[in-house]
Amino acid sequence: MEAVRGQSWRTQVFDPVAAQAAADRDWQRVLADVARLRAEAERPRARRTVQDPSREAGQDPRVVGVSPSARPSASAVVRWPWPSLDALTGGMAPGTVHYVIAYSGGGKSTFLRSAVLRWAEQGVPVDVLPLEEPPDVYKTQLACHAAGYDPGPILSGDVHRDINATAILDAVDGASRAMEQDLWYDAEWLDRQRNPVRVDGAEGLTLARLTEACEIAAGRKAKIVLVDHVDHLTTDGRGMYEESVAVNRGALRLAQKHELVLILASQANQQALQGSHDHLAKYAPLRDNHVAMGGHKRTIASSMLSLFRPLRSQEIGESSEAFAQALKRARSGDADPQTVLAPGQVGVSLMKSRAYGAREGKRVILRWRRGSVIEPGEDE
Repeated sequence: MEAVRGQSWRTQVFDPVAAQAAADRDWQRVLADVARLRAEAERPRARRTVQDPSREAGQDPRVVGVSPSARPSASAVVRWPWPSLDALTGGMAPGTVHYVIAYSGGGKSTFLRSAVLRWAEQGVPVDVLPLEEPPDVYKTQLACHAAGYDPGPILSGDVHRDINATAILDAVDGASRAMEQDLWYDAEWLDRQRNPVRVDGAEGLTLARLTEACEIAAGRKAKIVLVDHVDHLTTDGRGMYEESVAVNRGALRLAQKHELVLILASQANQQALQGSHDHLAKYAPLRDNHVAMGGHKRTIASSMLSLFRPLRSQEIGESSEAFAQALKRARSGDADPQTVLAPGQVGVSLMKSRAYGAREGKRVILRWRRGSVIEPGEDE
């Protein structure tokens, strides 16, 4: 018995020479497998010929059936014009659909107008379907942003109560005239073909209307089609849900067909707040079930962003008990929510990312300045 034990123990002793020999044999097998796979990959049947249309079009013949969104060039990628948000989301490739979601009054339109103006300054061509206001109003809002004024007082007429009303209106008019010359695309003027922004006067949205808008955008080599917002549907006899499915799924097909980036603003589902006694709930980051008719939207989206309002920090000299009481009163409706929201801040949460799934749920904080969205520190 002892001999057997001794023999068994001796056979388990590590032999470095034998181990190295075994490792060498394994490595040789690996090299042989790699050589075999490489030879298979280089066979003529796996490669395009010189006569292949893809080669004539300048495409990589090794890339078979790959859409532009799979391997976009640097020049084709669209990026959010705020560095911190771009770092979170990454680029937006042609042939993809992206959503910006918030409750009514949550800042979607202001956020997107700020983006349009910044893209225009960069020379990125954008086609906009502003379904919540006429084109002239949308252009006036952008002129206000460009002049550095909040559009609210100008559009409501309250600007006339300001002692500097004349100077403010002159500045907005000057920005509007500059935009008329340099910004707005007009098909009637050939010398404006490269102007970056085209505002579409659509009233209500159908798949046919979106198709027409994308065809026009592609014809003038726009990179972005922006719809604010995609839930302004004209049903044409169908139910609202069926029309939403048709339009949103059609948006993906159109983006792919015309190699566009489609950015669709969408409403948050007000029904998600029913039964809630928390008056701060509408300012919090959204959850998946908060997106209006969100099931099919999430399926086609390459990314989904939600806008929210961050809570302020405890103020200097404010006790923990007083801060907790302020939050409680705001949640119950006994105090204005603005008393506990961080002033001048807007949060952006990444609800979905097809490219960077591990980043979902992460957030960045941007700032408001005179009705525009800016990068933190930009106004310092």
